[in-house]
Amino acid sequence: MPGTERTTKQESSIIQRFFRVVLAILPVFWLSSPVSAQSESEVRNRIQTSGHSESEVRQKIQDSGLTPEQVRRKLQDAGYNPDALDPYLPGSADAKPTPPPVSQLPKAQESGLEADSTSQSAAARASPPVAVPEPESLPDFTKEIMKRVPAADPVLPFGYEIFRYAPSTFEPLATGPVDPDYPIGPGDEIVISIWGDNQYTQTAVVTREATITVLDIGQVVLNGLTLAQAKRLISDRLSTVYSGIRARHPSTFVDVTLGKLRTIQVFILGDVVRPGGYTISSVSTVLNALYNAGGPTSRGSMRDVRIVRHNEVSRHVDLYGYILTGSRAEDVRLQSGDVIFVPPIGKTVAILGEVHRPAIYEVRAEERLHELFRLCGGVLTTALLDRMQIDRIVPFSQRDLVRGRDRVALDMPLRAILADSTQDPELLDRDIIQIFRIGDIRKNTVSISGPVIRHPGTYEIKPGMHISDLVQAAGGYTPDTYLDRAVLVRTAPDLSQSIRRFNIGRAA
Repeated sequence: MPGTERTTKQESSIIQRFFRVVLAILPVFWLSSPVSAQSESEVRNRIQTSGHSESEVRQKIQDSGLTPEQVRRKLQDAGYNPDALDPYLPGSADAKPTPPPVSQLPKAQESGLEADSTSQSAAARASPPVAVPEPESLPDFTKEIMKRVPAADPVLPFGYEIFRYAPSTFEPLATGPVDPDYPIGPGDEIVISIWGDNQYTQTAVVTREATITVLDIGQVVLNGLTLAQAKRLISDRLSTVYSGIRARHPSTFVDVTLGKLRTIQVFILGDVVRPGGYTISSVSTVLNALYNAGGPTSRGSMRDVRIVRHNEVSRHVDLYGYILTGSRAEDVRLQSGDVIFVPPIGKTVAILGEVHRPAIYEVRAEERLHELFRLCGGVLTTALLDRMQIDRIVPFSQRDLVRGRDRVALDMPLRAILADSTQDPELLDRDIIQIFRIGDIRKNTVSISGPVIRHPGTYEIKPGMHISDLVQAAGGYTPDTYLDRAVLVRTAPDLSQSIRRFNIGRAA
C-alpha cells in the first residue's frame, strides 16, 4: 500500500542517518563488541580517550535529526545499552558546554595564580558579558513572568547588564585634559608655566590645607576652587610681579594645568554586588564608582541612587537617563568621603510583546503607561491595536472590596490609549503588560505556482479579478502546458480548504 511504502522509506532514511551518526561517534564504544551496559563514567572516559569532545558528540546527534526515542531504540537494536547516550541527547540536564582542557587555559589560571591586571582587562574586553543568566539565578519577577506568560526568552530587568563588563572598561582616563569645573583638592599636582619675557615651569602639590607655594608670590590658597578659578587667581597674583601679563600687548603668558591627580575614597553601600570602600580617581563619577562595585543587584534601584555627603542626601541619581539618552547630567563627580547608597528597587512593571525593548522597568510613583512606552522605546508597527492586557495583582487596600480576587486580567484598547494622551492608565507594582502581535496571514493575496508558469508567486487580489487575470499577471504559461487540468485550492475563513479541478485553457 502507498502509506506502507512511505513509512518504509521514512524508516530507511532514519536508519541511514542514525548509522552515519553511529559511525562518527560510536567508535568510542567499540562497535565490534557490544556490551549490555555502559555507565556514564565509562562513556565519558571512552569519549575522552577517542579524541572526540563531548560537544562534538552532541552536535553530531543534533545534526542527524533523530529524536531521543529513535536513538535509544537503535542502540537497543544494535545490542547496546539504550541509555548510553542519554547525557548527550537534546534536552538532557547534563547537556552543558564542556570546559576547555587545562592545556588551553591561560598560564596564570592553570597554575592557580592571578593574572596581572593588564591581561585581565584585555580578556574582559575580548569577552562580552553574558546576556542571559543561568535559570537558577534569574530574578524572582522574571521567573514569575515565565510561569504566567510563556515567552521565547526570559524578560530581564532593564539596564543592569551594562554593569556586567569589567570595571576597567569604564575607568576614567588617567591622562589627558581635565575640564575647567574640576574641583582642586589636597594631593593634586599643579603645573604652572610662564613664557614670553620670563620663562619657567613650576610643579607644586596641593597640601592638606589646600594651599600651594608659588615662586615670587608665595602661598596661594586653593580651597574650594575649580581649575578655572585657580588659573585666574594664580594669573592675577603673578601679574603683580610680571607686568607683561596685564600689558595692552601682553609679553608674558601664564598657563595653569594639572599633573598627577589625587585619589579619593568613597563608600558604596546598599543593594550592590560588592559593597565596601573604594579608592578611585578624583575625576571619577557615580557610574565609575558603581562599575567598581559591580553595579546594583537585581533587587537594587536604578532610579534612586543616592549620594550622601556630610550626612545628608545631596543628590538623587536616575541611571535610566544615562542609559536611554546618553545624557551625563545625572553622572555627578564624587568627592572624598562620599557615600553612594543604592536602596531597594521601587515599583517594577514588566512589558513584553510588540515593543522595542521588552523588559522589567522600575517606574516612579507618578509615572503611568505613556511614560512606560517611552522607556521601552515605543510600540512596534506589528502590534495589535484592538487590545492589550494587564496581568495585575490586586493591591492590599482593594482586596476587601473584591474578595477572592487576588489577581485579575484587564483588557484595554491600545488604539485609544496611543491616540489620546489623556488616556493614561495607572501602573501598579508587579503589573505584567502584554502587547499582542497582529496575524501573519495576508488577507488580500492569491498564489499561483507550477513549473509551466513563467512568473509564479503571490499576487494582490483586485476587485473583479479572474483566473485569466492572474495567469496574465504571472506572465502566462509555456507552450507545452497541459491545459485540461489545473487545481484551485481555496481557504475558507475558518481555515478549511476545498479543492476544485478545472480546465485552465477555458478559464484563460
